[in-house]
Amino acid sequence: MASDKDVAAMVKEFIPEAKIDIGAGGVSRRTFSTELARKELGWNPAFTLREAVKDYIDTYREYKHSDLE
Repeated sequence: MASDKDVAAMVKEFIPEAKIDIGAGGVSRRTFSTELARKELGWNPAFTLREAVKDYIDTYREYKHSDLE
C-alpha cells in the first residue's frame, strides 16, 4: 500500500525538479491498494507501483518528445 505522499516521493525520485504540493483538501488520505482486486478478481499487477510511476513518466516524456518533432 502507498499513500499520495509516497507516490509524490516516487515522482520526485525521477523528476527531482517537480513541484508537488499535497494540500489539505481534494486528495483522499486513503492509501492506494490493489488488495480487493487481487482477492475478488484474482488480478495481479504487471508492475510494482514504483515501476508503474517510472513507466508512466518515461511514456509521457516519449509522447512529449514526439509531439515536438
